[in-house]
Amino acid sequence: MYFSLKDRFKIQYQDPERALQLQYQSKYVKKNEYNTNTISDVFDSNHYKYLVQKGYFQDDHDIALLGSVDGYQIFKQKCDDCWVILFINANLPPEQRVKKNNLLVTSIIPGPNAPKNFNSFMTPIIEELHILEGNYFYYLIFLINF
Repeated sequence: MYFSLKDRFKIQYQDPERALQLQYQSKYVKKNEYNTNTISDVFDSNHYKYLVQKGYFQDDHDIALLGSVDGYQIFKQKCDDCWVILFINANLPPEQRVKKNNLLVTSIIPGPNAPKNFNSFMTPIIEELHILEGNYFYYLIFLINF
């Protein structure tokens, strides 16, 4: 099962209040607080700064995504696993990013075991990320938790 990121971003940016919240990244970086040696947010990281030097995140509408893949057990019997691929929109303020209603579940891979050909499940996600990359969307970090 696959859920489009692009469609959800369109919905979010159509809501004026949400569109304002999504400006967190550009406002944070413009404060120049991220130039210190203290890491208070993902935008203080060396990886983010490296991507900025490479020409990414130059527009106020660019979106930084944090990604995660992890399996979880659906039932208490611990006999069936399900794998979830989700993204966190880092453009939201930190206190809002990981709230349940802000997590961008992109794909659900049914069990009972870990997928044998994981790349086949990633193909539509990677294809959409390439499309979004041309439209001011960038993924910052992709973490895989096995």
